[in-house]
Amino acid sequence: DIIITDYDELDSEDTLGKAAELLQHLSNRGFVIKSAGEYKGLLTQKDLISGLGAYGKEGKIEDAMNSNIESVTPEMDIFEAFKHMRKHKYDMAPVLKDGAFKGILDINNINEFFMIRKALQ
Repeated sequence: DIIITDYDELDSEDTLGKAAELLQHLSNRGFVIKSAGEYKGLLTQKDLISGLGAYGKEGKIEDAMNSNIESVTPEMDIFEAFKHMRKHKYDMAPVLKDGAFKGILDINNINEFFMIRKALQ
């Protein structure tokens, strides 16, 4: 119900400087990283800051992105997805169905969903 399908995307070969410049003008907390149209990982704000410190503006996104974030599925209960993300300290998680990338789940969106649902009760 709350999968984000309208996300910002960068190529794994783009620079961290490009990501930093774009992030300053976006409300999102990170980027979906693809290469040749295929999902490769996520670049969160934390990953970007760490990458800039380690590799500088000319560093490649592939050096700083996180390709090891455990995915969630579209069928997963929202509360279970929330617990999974909190347990692993994820701000964002990829949503995969049968190995195909469907979108992202953002911890802020989950929190907003819970607040709205509580307000409507």
